[in-house]
Amino acid sequence: MTHIPTSVLPFPELADALPLEDVMALSRLAGAREARIWTRNRIEECKKQLDALIAIQNTITPINTLPNELLTKIFASIPIYSWLSAPWMLSMTQICRRWRAVVLATPEFWVKPLEYWADSYNGRELNHHLPVFLERSSPCPLQLYELERSSDKSYYG
Repeated sequence: MTHIPTSVLPFPELADALPLEDVMALSRLAGAREARIWTRNRIEECKKQLDALIAIQNTITPINTLPNELLTKIFASIPIYSWLSAPWMLSMTQICRRWRAVVLATPEFWVKPLEYWADSYNGRELNHHLPVFLERSSPCPLQLYELERSSDKSYYG
């Protein structure tokens, strides 16, 4: 256990999990203000390192060893009943950078019918997301199916 002088940290034991290099850097700081600045900067450095490690891990997962052409075929052939909502489809672009690039470059992915339920929330959801689906499905036609018609006029706008 290497403790930092109490003039810098009120609870020096908090630094016990840090690498010795960081503990020594903290111990050389003049006071709390410098310690706050140093820790803020160090946190940003660690976040960048963590992002890089996550990216490396993602690139070596088995599914990411598949060629883009095969991922495109997989994304384009997801069964229609899986497409329950626009947010689910949009979430596919947030898995990783590679999936985002492949999904955005696959118009067939966006052609899948948008199934929406007969309630006002999903009517707004469809109206909100329709331009995105139209743009991303180009040049393929976008198929829309109405599963149930509501007599509630607020459903359509």
